[in-house]
Amino acid sequence: MDQKTILSLIEKYLDGTATPEERNILLDWYRQEADQPATWETSSAEDITRLKTRMLGQLQLHMRKTRRPVSMFSRWRLAAAVLVLAAGGLVMSLIFLPGKHNVPEQTWLTGKGERKKIRLPDSSLVWLAPCSELKYQERKVVLSGEAFFEVATNAEHPFIIHTQSLTTKVLGTAFNIHAYPEDTLITVTLLNGSVLLKEGEKEQRLMPMQKGFFGKRSGYLSYVDDPDAALMLQRREGEIEYNNVKLGIIIEDMQRLFNVTIAIEEEAKDCLFYGRLKANEDIETFLAKLSRVIGVKVDTKGHKYFILKGKC
Repeated sequence: MDQKTILSLIEKYLDGTATPEERNILLDWYRQEADQPATWETSSAEDITRLKTRMLGQLQLHMRKTRRPVSMFSRWRLAAAVLVLAAGGLVMSLIFLPGKHNVPEQTWLTGKGERKKIRLPDSSLVWLAPCSELKYQERKVVLSGEAFFEVATNAEHPFIIHTQSLTTKVLGTAFNIHAYPEDTLITVTLLNGSVLLKEGEKEQRLMPMQKGFFGKRSGYLSYVDDPDAALMLQRREGEIEYNNVKLGIIIEDMQRLFNVTIAIEEEAKDCLFYGRLKANEDIETFLAKLSRVIGVKVDTKGHKYFILKGKC
């Protein structure tokens, strides 16, 4: 088996996407190279160090046997993969038994006005919206905030997203999740593929061009058809279309997007706005647009904005 194949199998172990057949291939290879079973336990630091050295030595020997030269970068990648796999108390038994991996959790954060495009270890893509946090480990995600996902297909390892009490299960699809802690409603908008929403015993499957809703207080789980679902592709890049959306909701978006403080009069929160926030538009331009379109009054004091009901 060539070095490229071995490296690919080890990397699949690291992100939890190796199939049972691939696990067996890697286990058989190790047994052949190490000349002894790979399911022993170690308990001391000295034993673990010896095991790391032996595994690295066997991989270096295998690379020397390979006809094609191996770059220093590839050697370091392979060595690093082995050392990660070797770390822990029950070393090889934890590696090769399903569900026993010890892959570190990765975390990404965005502040106000900040967006991030992230490629996850399983090749899925995430567009993380402002004021959001994403934690990832072996195709399991914990999301606080908002993110658009393009999930890499893997039928044997579903992609699971936890947003407070709501769980979203997918195989391979594109969708947006809006789940900020302060919001009373979690929404999941599906563009293509299929996702399953679950809260306790309640389940709701979404089909393309549908939006699922979960009420945090009521526990209500439902969906509606959403012909505008494709607008999420623009939203992930910062261009947001508002179709008769309450001004209170829009102002929450503005505070996250522009890192500003906006106080809104209670009577103005239910005013409806139909329009667009362009990707490169600044806060002053957009607030002026709100004033023209729906008649609200916008005042500024220092770095703080005040929205009054005006004529809306």
